[in-house]
Amino acid sequence: MTRLASVLLAAGLALGTLAACGDDSSSAGPVGPQNQPVSLAGTALAPLPDNGTDPAVGKTAPTLSGKDFSGNAVTVTPATGRPRLILFVAHWCPHCQAEVPRVVKWLADGSIPAGLDLVAVSTGVQASAPNYPPSKWLAKENWTKPVLADSAAMESAKAFGLTSYPYFVLLNADSTVAVRASGELTRAELRKLLATVGL
Repeated sequence: MTRLASVLLAAGLALGTLAACGDDSSSAGPVGPQNQPVSLAGTALAPLPDNGTDPAVGKTAPTLSGKDFSGNAVTVTPATGRPRLILFVAHWCPHCQAEVPRVVKWLADGSIPAGLDLVAVSTGVQASAPNYPPSKWLAKENWTKPVLADSAAMESAKAFGLTSYPYFVLLNADSTVAVRASGELTRAELRKLLATVGL
């Protein structure tokens, strides 16, 4: 998959400027907290390389335990006995804003099969950036799958080796990494991705 330089740059800016945002993005306001504490168990994955062999493939993904925007518990992994697709998104990312409605459509039309667990991770939250807050954005897009709200320090994104948005991590049923990809996916690219876990 091609990685868009602008998305990579945006991801780098988000990582680099997050400290400057302070706690504004996690403060409780009319929309509730947009960041939540996250705990990590296991070993973090290496960052996704721009090309070549992905060193994370075959490795056991770390377990993330956190909450959604409403404070309900959300766990990403451990092994569920089913393949799992984790979609990392940032509310200000134009490619995420394009991809989330596509994924919602693919869920509705069966392009994402029922045998696949899907969870989103909302990360890179910046209260001063466009399309804030992410909770309202995802609700507006009719996202119905679980959402883990990442910490203000982006611990979930870092643990899974995020380098750009949107970011897909597909896990086998035993929670090992099958494939990772970044950038917008076409329906054909999604099918190719899912074929790696037999779906």
